[in-house]
Amino acid sequence: MKGKKLLHVCVLGHLSVVRGHTRVQLPPSKKTRALLAYLAVTARPHRRDRLCTMFWGVPDDPRAALRWSLSHLRPLIDDHDGRRIIADRESVGLDLSRATVDVLVLRNAARGGVESMSTKALREAAHALEGEFLEGLDLSDCDQFQIWCTAEREETRRLRMRVLATLVARLESEPDEALPYARTLSLLETADEAAQATLVRLLRVSGHWREAEEQFQRAQERLDELNVVRTGTLRLAAQVPLQTDAPDATSRDESLQRSHSALPRSDRPAIAVLPFLNMSGEPEQDYFSDGISEDIIAALSKVRWFLVIARNSSFTYKGKSVPMKQIAEELGIGYLVEGSVRKSGDHVRITAQLNDVSAGTQLWAERYDRGLADVFKVQDEITTAIVAAIEPQVYAAESFRAQHKPPESLDAWELLMRALSHYWRVTREDNVVAQGLLEKAIAIDPNYAQALAVLAVSHNFGAHMGWEDRATAFPVAERAALAAIRADGDDPWAHLAIGSVYGHQGRFADALAEYEATLRLNPNFSLALGYYGLTLSFIGRWQEGADAANRARRLSPRDPFSAICVGVAAYAEFVGRNYAKAMELAREGIRQRVDFVGGHRVLTAAAAMAGEMDVAKAALAELRRAQPNISLAWIANHTPVGEAERDHFLEAFRRAGLD
Repeated sequence: MKGKKLLHVCVLGHLSVVRGHTRVQLPPSKKTRALLAYLAVTARPHRRDRLCTMFWGVPDDPRAALRWSLSHLRPLIDDHDGRRIIADRESVGLDLSRATVDVLVLRNAARGGVESMSTKALREAAHALEGEFLEGLDLSDCDQFQIWCTAEREETRRLRMRVLATLVARLESEPDEALPYARTLSLLETADEAAQATLVRLLRVSGHWREAEEQFQRAQERLDELNVVRTGTLRLAAQVPLQTDAPDATSRDESLQRSHSALPRSDRPAIAVLPFLNMSGEPEQDYFSDGISEDIIAALSKVRWFLVIARNSSFTYKGKSVPMKQIAEELGIGYLVEGSVRKSGDHVRITAQLNDVSAGTQLWAERYDRGLADVFKVQDEITTAIVAAIEPQVYAAESFRAQHKPPESLDAWELLMRALSHYWRVTREDNVVAQGLLEKAIAIDPNYAQALAVLAVSHNFGAHMGWEDRATAFPVAERAALAAIRADGDDPWAHLAIGSVYGHQGRFADALAEYEATLRLNPNFSLALGYYGLTLSFIGRWQEGADAANRARRLSPRDPFSAICVGVAAYAEFVGRNYAKAMELAREGIRQRVDFVGGHRVLTAAAAMAGEMDVAKAALAELRRAQPNISLAWIANHTPVGEAERDHFLEAFRRAGLD
């Protein structure tokens, strides 16, 4: 309504509400304030019985308590000409059509990756995130609310870490600007060697040498106290030249000698894997740390879109303390993998990290603790996990570089990188933008297999999501996929593309064969595993389908397509008639990506078949919001499954009330 005043709900820091330009005096009841916060942050209606269970115990009269709280919120939240609290006999929600919730605004801005946010937006986000989520608003007698609140605080904390880390990286060329954020990050991430190292490095290059030394000593002691296995990053940061350091004649000569021996950079991303440090104190255990490094080099070499430095070159740095930038110059690389191995008894701890050398930032780090009952199996498992984590991080970094180059300077490779950064966001708008960029890349290089393949996958995915008409999308996808295979029959994306075409044509055996070829070429291609799992589920092999989807999730837990893989696992459980599990997974997919139509479809269908009609109808309403063109006819025409399974899916939607 035009008369409605804009409502601002602030949950970062102490809960506050501003209506128009007036701050609202909230009720003294903590449960009433907590109820308001919960409705605002979840941004959807909730059943009354759920709210009663969450906020009021059995001795109370929960429904009366809920009515009392709502009666005290309405005068503060509603306008005289329109209600914001929308309630009926079954559910309660908050109309946010003319309202903002600060944490939702920030999460939405970061949905495409905090790297895509402007520096000004990052600064504003860092300031807003200084306040703890619902600071001081704890309900010790309401376990469900506390669990939800704790999860939200953790998600907000992680967002703050990403914002601060991105700001520090963005401002590294202006150390004095970056320092306040680096100091905060260091205090918040006391067990993160990379955060401590970044602060030490910035202090040294900005001339704060005494504080840099003190920070280095404090960080060393803190990491020792917390039993953090080192990767050497902090030690290297302490060796960064001070701003006031003047190179002597010897260092100038060495620098000149290095510049003559430096290799030119490849026109594609290049990566080196340094020998992992043996932290076991037993030189005879070097074989294990060297084996991990060699396995990672071999596995990364299968990823054909970037150059991997051979083992004999990277192993020349074994046992030496050489600055990362020097290694990058000498090997002609942009990315460096390093790590350590500590064996103790029948356990091993392995740390690994990926560094963007040109930006001077750490892109990813992880620690793995395993038993050594089967040493070679452990070695293979950890190698697979590390390689699966590294590839999308390099993709993201290259996409970020492409985003910050003017359009006229983009070549076909950079156009592909920019297109992928949009494709991974999984929105209708970004899918269209990605297709436009891919078409430009193909115009530059008509035989660019990966660009052709991603274009095909994008159109197929758009049709599956209900964003494109299949009559238009599928022929374009088929032409592009066939062209990709002709251009490069060894490109994993090309086989993924033609597999997705065969899948939509109902040629399931051919589709599975192509996905298996994709995974032979790149065993860590989590998106291909997701497609493979979906196709297995289409033909009734739902246990294998669920296993494939879950393996994809394990391989790349931070993948932007993680919600899709969760949705595949949910659909597999639906096919297996495990409706409760299907609903659980579908909700998880929706939690990760609220507009994920696949999650809404499975939740609707599974709830209907389980007889939970209230859930099914609510899920169907959300599905219609996310996919307005949904209908029984659409499902019949767009779900490439066997007749029996199609009937199963359609019956579920009939029960839910879809026509």
